[in-house]
Amino acid sequence: MRVADLVVIYPTYQKPSVVEQTLPSVLIAADRGLFIPVIVHACVDDVPTGPDRVEMISSVVYNCKKQYPSVDVFTMVSDNMSMADSRNMCLKLAIDRYAPKNILMLEEDHQFKDDWVLIDLVHLLETRYGKQTRNGLRVGMVSGCTHCTNAELVPEAFIVPDLESRNRFFYSPKGSPSQIGGSNSCFRAAPTSHWLSVLKGYDHDEYLISHYQTRGLKFRNYHSGFTTLYFDGCRTVANEGRAEGDPSPIKLWDETYCASDPRSTFRGKK
Repeated sequence: MRVADLVVIYPTYQKPSVVEQTLPSVLIAADRGLFIPVIVHACVDDVPTGPDRVEMISSVVYNCKKQYPSVDVFTMVSDNMSMADSRNMCLKLAIDRYAPKNILMLEEDHQFKDDWVLIDLVHLLETRYGKQTRNGLRVGMVSGCTHCTNAELVPEAFIVPDLESRNRFFYSPKGSPSQIGGSNSCFRAAPTSHWLSVLKGYDHDEYLISHYQTRGLKFRNYHSGFTTLYFDGCRTVANEGRAEGDPSPIKLWDETYCASDPRSTFRGKK
């Protein structure tokens, strides 16, 4: 078995037009000398009428793949499942199939700014993991998205050879544990050993998407003495989602349960 330098886990939910814009940037960046397979997990709802959604997303992924035949792309299309179930399934698949050194979980609405983002990401994981930062914690995760956070970021003083062109940041020491401990779910990268021993994947509940599913690993990262290193590597594309990307003032997360469930909290809930 050839050991992967990095595996990119790319989940998507019924967004073929977004995948068309962003997946090529991932495949270009994966085709730069290192062994970087990409796992695409597309969830679709079972709708008896209208276009065949399975065929639509499968066609989009296939058309992207055939432009970069040297990149190992493993594609799955399934009924809709929760955010946590999808990511944990792909995490296990990545480890079983590729025995990777590092794993990146990337949201489908994030497009890389240039072709060398994944090479630089691997370099940062290899050179900065476990190193102490200005907020007193050690680097556990790396994120290439600096705009999907409300936390205060401070510049990194440490210079990484060959990466001077990348602006790098850490959380301010004044932030809360949930902020300092981790990054937004849109771009989370860490060594495989860190995913297994510290982050331990995503947490399960009865919803399709929730803060509970995504925030637990940030606390596990923090309470194990780790933080996140940021670098400016991607941009978001227009995407009206069911989570933070939803333009409505009330964030329902799941339209059936969360709004009426007294245990749930979300932005805009009365």
